[in-house]
Amino acid sequence: MPRPQLRASSNKRRQFFANIGGARAHDFGLGDVGKMSPGNQAAVMKVQTLGHVVIAVRDLERSTDFYRDILGLGVVAILKGRQAAFSGGGTHHELLLLQASDEIVEPPRQAMRHIAFKIGNDDEQLREALAVFKAADVYIDRIQQTIHTHSIFVRDPDGNEVEVYIDPQPEVWRDDPATALNTRPWPLEL
Repeated sequence: MPRPQLRASSNKRRQFFANIGGARAHDFGLGDVGKMSPGNQAAVMKVQTLGHVVIAVRDLERSTDFYRDILGLGVVAILKGRQAAFSGGGTHHELLLLQASDEIVEPPRQAMRHIAFKIGNDDEQLREALAVFKAADVYIDRIQQTIHTHSIFVRDPDGNEVEVYIDPQPEVWRDDPATALNTRPWPLEL
């Protein structure tokens, strides 16, 4: 099924969501459709962005190879063979791997569902990522699209789910942030 173009009027967007059974902001009590909530007005602080994710791993060297050599994250630092920090250039580090000292919970019982990395805005970038995964013999869990992303899901050496995605129509979620809640996927052919 080809990805629908959603650059049309607000009524056409609403009709599209109705046709696919998608959730709208008001379905979740999130307020007006198309408006981002300003958060708790009484909050002492305001989060600007997600800073980084920390993952405990069984084999730091093997996991470093995956995140550096396959995903292409830059290694910022490796500390005493127990920690490795990575950055895609957005901040000092977006990912920190810690060598696990104890047993770690096996997927899928762990709390984290997946970690996602945006790699661009064009399907060609996703096709290039697919070629990298295939060349490195990384198992592909699935390739899919949602209303706001085109994605490839793989597993890192510890079984954590990793998504690489493109954002083909950022104006969709900018015009209607509640589309982020519509995660009903359908297959994507690359």
